Amino acid sequence: MPILIQTVRISGFRGLKNIEVPLELKTVIIGANNAGKTSFLKAFQLSMGDSRFLGEDDFHISLDGQRSNLIVIDVRIVPTDNFGKLTTTFDELWSSIFRSDIQIEEDQEFLAIRTKLSQKDDQKRFAPERYFLKIWPKFDGWDDEKYESSNRAQNFAESIPLYFQEPQRDILDDLRERKSYLGRILSKVKYNDDDMTALKEIIDDLNETAISKSEVLSALQSHLCELKDAIGGNGKTEISSVAKDVRDLTKGLRLHYQEGANSFSMEYHGMGTRSWASLLTMKAFAKIVVSERATDNKPFFPILALEEPEAHLHPNAQKHLYTQITDFPGQVVISTHSPYISANADLGELRSFYRSGDQVLVGGIPQDLDIEDKRRIGREVINTRGELFFSKLIILCEGETEEQALPVFFKDYFERFPYELGVNFVGISGCGNYKAFFRFANAIKIPWLVFSDGEVETLKRISHEYESVFHNKIDLFSDFRFVVLPNGAHYEKYLLESGYGNEIEAILDDLNGEGWVSTQINKLNGKLRKSHSTEKICATCKQHIFKGEKRDYSGTDGKKNALADFMLKDKTRLAVPIARAILSLDKARRYPPLVDEIFKKVGIVLSIETSEKES
Repeated sequence: MPILIQTVRISGFRGLKNIEVPLELKTVIIGANNAGKTSFLKAFQLSMGDSRFLGEDDFHISLDGQRSNLIVIDVRIVPTDNFGKLTTTFDELWSSIFRSDIQIEEDQEFLAIRTKLSQKDDQKRFAPERYFLKIWPKFDGWDDEKYESSNRAQNFAESIPLYFQEPQRDILDDLRERKSYLGRILSKVKYNDDDMTALKEIIDDLNETAISKSEVLSALQSHLCELKDAIGGNGKTEISSVAKDVRDLTKGLRLHYQEGANSFSMEYHGMGTRSWASLLTMKAFAKIVVSERATDNKPFFPILALEEPEAHLHPNAQKHLYTQITDFPGQVVISTHSPYISANADLGELRSFYRSGDQVLVGGIPQDLDIEDKRRIGREVINTRGELFFSKLIILCEGETEEQALPVFFKDYFERFPYELGVNFVGISGCGNYKAFFRFANAIKIPWLVFSDGEVETLKRISHEYESVFHNKIDLFSDFRFVVLPNGAHYEKYLLESGYGNEIEAILDDLNGEGWVSTQINKLNGKLRKSHSTEKICATCKQHIFKGEKRDYSGTDGKKNALADFMLKDKTRLAVPIARAILSLDKARRYPPLVDEIFKKVGIVLSIETSEKES
């Protein structure tokens, strides 16, 4: 019966001041660069017994420059069945190893191991101390010494080895490195006496045939035999085209990959293939060790900690690689920047890291979501917006117009593209899907803002979906996270009310021909709009009555109505040109007031100085 590393707690290691990470049998860790993903894997490696890499720079430094002198890492281990489902008790093999150090909490057995590493001014080596914990405390104050047992945790890593692989993987390097997983596999190659004798005969025959079939090699060997005359004695010089000794067969090992009739050495393949091959040799090594340990009647549960398996691979290869990795015979923890790998994982396997100041926040999709919520998050967020996993801020807006225009304003305002700051704009497109994005962003601890139309139905929908996720009432006009357009306006109407009518008219004329706006106003003024359904019901057919309203394009307000209609009819094509036209104005007018307001909030959330920008 296997086990599971259920929870890992870390304090004082690199950028991880104090975090708790729940793990699954397969766990995928996501997050932006420098969020702490690599630090977590290295701390996990420390907790499982490998501290060879540890140095002074691995101790946490706070924002005020204070360096921690202590690293503490706790792991909680629980029993499971062969499918990774939690059980209440360890089997006899695991119980025989840990004996009295197994604890019970609410009828659930667990084992908790603490790793401590301290730093002293006169000490360059950091010998870890490992203790069993008497209880698994609540997270607040978890690293207090009072929870430790007097029993030292020793030799447990033999039963729970952790195999770690960094992003820089190359099967060619593995061939040269005896300590690589491939090198360790090759060191296990052995033959029995009968096989040794048979292989020796095959090798001798092959070498003899290779020499005899070549006049050049035969002549070379004949001349080299003259060495005996110089050295004396009855010696004999031999040429070997393959290893002479069976024990040397693996020393000159070369790997080839064949496609169709063509076979090429790994030297001729790209880094993607070579990295992938390196990963598979690690998996092969683990399976070989599992097979060996199966006969010694001792518990054994390997862990794979893998950083960026997607390196050098195209999207389809990344998806396929993930299925191969998760076939590992133990527990798997992966850190990745790949939305394709993230999308292939089950929602419950995802863990997100988000840095806020000197803290790292850890999030995950709740396991208790109903089927519809899981479907929406999967379809509307993960499968189509995988880059959101790696955002530092998500800005939700109502439609495609805002989704296109706001990044144009953003680039001018912050003098950087949104993706450079980890900001993603998402147009909800009026489909009523704020709920999925609210739930997603809240679960994985990514801040969000909303730039909303002011239309009554839109605000009702947002309020309802917010309240269904967060279970509290919301005032959209006073909450910091919301910027709402005034007077029931949509984005196009808001630009007109903000005084950008001349710029909009100029863009329409530029795209459609000089004088186009005036011509269209004269042509359409007083004409009926397309009929729309009203609330009135026909007494005869019992259906909604359709009504067409006359267009009123006269006067100043009428011209605004006309421009609004023209923009709505072709809004996605107009969004970027209009934004660029507005940005060409003087500083006092180049950002619509509420666009300026939401960017000031972006500056606050991301701690970016924006005071030099004028509204």
